[in-house]
Order: sequence, then C-alpha cells, then structure tokens
Amino acid sequence: MFWLVGLIYSAEVVVPGVYVLSESIVNEDNQTPFTSSAKRQQGVILYSEPAPHPQDSNFLTNPGLLIDTQFTAGEHREKVSVSTSPVRKRPRNEVLWKRNVNKTLKNLGQPYTSCKGKECEGAKMRDPCACRMDCVHKITEEERHQIHNIFWQLGVHTRQWEFIRVNSLCTPTKHQPGKVNAVRKVSRTYFFNVKGNNIVVCKQMFMRTLGICDSWIDSAYNHINPEKGFTLSPDKRGGQKKGGMVTLTLEKIDSVRDHVNKFPRIPSHYCRKRTKREYLQKGLSISKMSRLYAQWAEEIELPKSSIASQRQYRDIVNKNFNIGFYMPKKDQCSLCSIMRNINNSDQAGEDRMAKWTTHLNNKKRARQLKEKDKADGIKDKTIAVCSFDLQKQLPCPKSENSVLYYRNKLNIFNFTIFNMVERVGDCYLWHEGIGKKGSNEISSSLLNFLECLVKKGYRDIRLWSDNCAGQNKNRFLFAMYEYIAIKYSIKITHRYLEPGHTQMEVDSIHARIEKETEKMEIFDFNGWVEAIEEAKQAFPKYRVKQMDKNCIFTFKSLVAKQNWDVDTNKVRIQWKKVKEVTVNGNEGNLVKIKYDFDSDQYVTLCPNKKGHPINLKSYVPPVAYESNIPLSQNTVKDLTWLCDNLHVPVHKQAFIRSVLAHVNPVTEDSISDMEFDSDEELCLGNLEEAKDNSNRQLGKGVVNDNGDLSD
Repeated sequence: MFWLVGLIYSAEVVVPGVYVLSESIVNEDNQTPFTSSAKRQQGVILYSEPAPHPQDSNFLTNPGLLIDTQFTAGEHREKVSVSTSPVRKRPRNEVLWKRNVNKTLKNLGQPYTSCKGKECEGAKMRDPCACRMDCVHKITEEERHQIHNIFWQLGVHTRQWEFIRVNSLCTPTKHQPGKVNAVRKVSRTYFFNVKGNNIVVCKQMFMRTLGICDSWIDSAYNHINPEKGFTLSPDKRGGQKKGGMVTLTLEKIDSVRDHVNKFPRIPSHYCRKRTKREYLQKGLSISKMSRLYAQWAEEIELPKSSIASQRQYRDIVNKNFNIGFYMPKKDQCSLCSIMRNINNSDQAGEDRMAKWTTHLNNKKRARQLKEKDKADGIKDKTIAVCSFDLQKQLPCPKSENSVLYYRNKLNIFNFTIFNMVERVGDCYLWHEGIGKKGSNEISSSLLNFLECLVKKGYRDIRLWSDNCAGQNKNRFLFAMYEYIAIKYSIKITHRYLEPGHTQMEVDSIHARIEKETEKMEIFDFNGWVEAIEEAKQAFPKYRVKQMDKNCIFTFKSLVAKQNWDVDTNKVRIQWKKVKEVTVNGNEGNLVKIKYDFDSDQYVTLCPNKKGHPINLKSYVPPVAYESNIPLSQNTVKDLTWLCDNLHVPVHKQAFIRSVLAHVNPVTEDSISDMEFDSDEELCLGNLEEAKDNSNRQLGKGVVNDNGDLSD
C-alpha cells in the first residue's frame, strides 16, 4: 500500500516559460493525493477534487495537471496589513533574486550558476543499462525522455521524492538464518508507468532514466514519517533563520503607524500634481525615527510584545507609507527621461522625436540667450540681468530636539533674486502669517527690487525664471511689469527657461543657505534673517529684506479693468506656450509676447480696454491683505505647546507669541497656498489637464488673487 502526502501547491513564474512549485504543509494526517482542480483562498491554492494517481498515464502525459500556470509570482504569499496607497519603496520580490532563480533552475534540472559563480550543467538522462533484465528493450528512448522531463518539471524535491516512491515498491527482506544484523532490511522494485502498464526495470535503469543517484532514493524514503500515518515530512533545507524568527503582529504594525502619523507632513514643493509622496522635515531618517519610536514606546509604557524592532519599523514604514525626508526641486526633465528609456527612434515615433528635438533646441537656445544677456550686462551698465526663484519652506523653530519633529511649525518663505552682473543676491523673507507664496508676494518682491534697480540707473532689465504659473507666469505679474515700466519709462524683458531644464544661478544661493543652516538652531524670524545674511562668508553678502503685510500688494483691481485674453488681432493668447514677455514703457501701454525664441515676430497685446484707459503713472496698487493670514488649528496648537513647555527659549518666544496673537486658527481644508502646474507637466504637454485642474480650483473665467492663466 502506498501512502501519498497531502500538500498545497502553487506555481510562480520565475522566468518566461518556467514555473516554480512552492509548497506548504496543510495537515500531516490528511492523506489526500495530488489534485487537479484548484480553488484560490487567501493567496494559496486549495485542492478539492481527487487528482489522477501518479501511476496513472495522465500523470506522465499531462504534467499540466500538477501546475496552475495562471498563478502569478508571489500571489501565494500572505500580505499582512499593507496599505493600498503608493508606498515608499517597491516590495521585494524574492522569486527574482539571482540565488533563488539559480536554485529554481537547479531543481528543474536546467543549467545554472552556483553560489560560487561556477557554471553547472543541468540534469541529463544517461545511457540505458545492459543488465540481464533486458531493460533496454522494455522502454524506448522517446518514452525515457518523456519520463525524464516530467520528473524534472515537478521542480520541487518533495514532489520528486513522491514520484520516486510511487514508482517503486518497498518490501521487507526475507529472514536469513544465521544473519542477525543484516545490512539490507528492505528490497525495492522499480518500475515506470508507460501507457497504463507498469514496466519493471532495474535500479540502474531507473536512476539513469531520471538522471539521479542513490541519495535521491534514500531521501525519498527517509522523509516518510511512520508515526503519523506515513505522511511526508517537509524538506527543511534553507528554512532555518539565524537567531530565530521575530513575529510581526498587528499590534506592532499599529504602534508604528501611530508613531509615524505623529510627524507633520508637507506636500512636495514642485511636483504635488505628479506624486502623492509627502515629506518630513529635513534632519529625519528611518534610523532616527526608529530611535525616536523606541523612546516614545518607553514613555507611553507600550507592552514589549507590541514594540517593533528597528528592521520591522523600517519594513512597516516602507510598505505602508509614501514619505520622503526632503523636498527636492525636480532637476530631471521628464521628457528627456522618457526618451532615454526608449531603445530606438521607431519606438518613440515621429511626433515624439520631433517634439523632443524641439525641446532640446529650446533648452540650448534659452541658455545661449541667457549667456548673451550676461555679456550685454557686463558691457552696458544700464542693463541688469537677474534670475529669481522661491526657496522651499524654512521651518521656525528649527532644532535637533526630537520633540519638534512631531509638531507643526511656522513656515518662512524666502524669495531670492540674483543679479548675474553684480553677482549679488537679494532675499525677501516673510512668514505664512503675513502672506502666501502666490503671485501677490512674488509681484510685490519684484516691484521693490525693480524700483531699487531704477534708482541705480538701470533702464533695461532682463529677468529669467522657471515656468511656475502661479508665481512666475500670470497676469498679475505682467500687470506689475506694465505698471512699473510705464511709471519709470524702462524696458522689462522676462524670459522663461525650457521646462525641465530650469537650473539657474539663483539655485546656488538656496543650496548655500540649506548647507550653512543644516545644524543650526533657529527659534524666531530674526534668527533666519541673521542665518541667511551670514550664510555667505565672502563679500558681498546676501541682502535680506523683511516683508510685512504693508509691503505685499495686489494687482487684481488693475487686471479686472484690462484685457489679457486676446491680442490686437483678436487671437486668444496661449499663455502656457509663452517664452518671452517684453514691456517697454517708452512704447506706451503695449505688451509683446514671443512663443519661440528664434522668431522675429512678436504677438502684441494692449491691456487697456477701449473707452476705459488707466493712468498707470498715477496708479497706486492696493495692499493685498487687510489682516494677517489665518493659520491652521494644528499649527497654532503646536506652536503654543512648544512655547508653553519651553522647547522654545523664553527670550526667543516674543516672535511666535506675537504671530499667534494676531491670527485666527482655521481648519486645514480652508487653507491653500495655491500651488500650480509643475514644469514637467508643461513639458509633457498636459495643457488640457492643467487647464481643467485650474478651472476646478478657481472657477472658469474667474480672476483670483493668484492669477492663474487658463488657455
């Protein structure tokens, strides 16, 4: 009588055309043999119907009965509490590890590479024997090859052992008088099932056909457990883990989630429409968070069974959260990255290749023009050439104190302008209780800077920036250019770098500020002012202008009385394609636009409406905000807590206390800093999507304080 082992099998795709069988023992007392019909339940295959016996001809002629080829890689693994949202890192796929692939190839009898790098041959069927049983004439070579292939296609030692057992018969040896301790206690008969008939063969023929040795047969019978009804003992090789396994429980996962959720998140500075990743403040890391987690667990007296190890903490964060530890400005162009991933021009297509060629030419042309502007500025002292950008938020207070990582802080905004001729940087600072980071703040900072240049005698001012619509490419900013150009009879030219390639000289100022303040403790607004002023050791140092609500103006009332939609030929302006905007105060109330740097023709726009002229020389822009900007309830609560518990020194609390005294706390949903489309979205041409997003935010046809431009 033969005892078959009850197993659960699932197939995983390792490489194309290769399927790996992985098993898990269900019940050693369950004697249900192989099955052909499978049900999926909790990531494994449960077999419910009787399968053909391994001695059946179907077992030899239809190996597909043993393999569920529809089961994909890793599907059988149990996943515990994994978030459905995007995660920090991709999950590891152990099936595709080199050592596991080589192990699989070895088990399938195919050529493989050993762990020492040696190239090993696969299993081969050897020549038939020449025994007195005349085995060579009992089975043809074709039948032998078929049996050999079926044996190795099983791919798992436990199934191959069972194949050996069900194709052999083990009987006790007869008692021989005079031999008390006989070496042989059993006698085995070997056979193959060919077309429904059991063909008895010798042991050598059996091993040569399968391509195995004696140890395979011994292992097949040594893994039978007679004490448990002759059930199969699993193959335990490679299953031991050093130091034992540490169980990952739901309590540990919940405790890590609770701890990570205590850290305030900040959305991506430049690419929030392209990613759901959120960022923690600079200075944190997974290792540091795990140490803080251990301290936190000790403080709240968390049971030891609910505390995750450092490795478990890292795995839980990577699998359940999509967080980063800094807010990078995207320096890689998405279009160029896509083209680098395409093998040849046929895959790219003619349209995309033409678009990419134009994109690269625009990048090159923009940089050539910027260098030409710098050369003109050096020759002509009335020409100023500047680049500007808004730095990411600066936290206040800033400290290495672990408590601050769990608290919301006041954001400081730094708008920086770099004069590429004088090699001087000007920084305009304000906090979120005074202003946002939209067109009002950018226009007001530039207005102050341009007035300073006019006082120095500059008459031709050339500006360079990226394509951020809400800050650098909007009607309110252009209305400000028109206002100051006519008021002081100067010429202003604003050019935009190619999206995805917007690296500028002003970026070096932001990099230096971040580097110099990385280890500093800053507790108030003046602390940031001093830190920025001292960030550059050599002269001239950075000049800092502290903005207040009386310095932030709005040009909404001016734009509402003007025409910024169509040019003088009644053609709608395509603002997102604009490469250059020029306003010359000596030419009257006209705005000239270019869609291509190489074009000699301008699109002319006359903002003044017929019958409603505006005297810009006497126009006074109103203040943007009558009162302070409200802060979120969580920010007010955390700042108050930090001051009350002396995490901010007493002599440094005056600034935060004064901010809290003049703001009204509101919910998070009612606060918006009005971020707009990233350069990468404009580069890829998602204009309609960007327009739809803008209309949903602002209402189609409505001009708001941030000056979004809908095509």
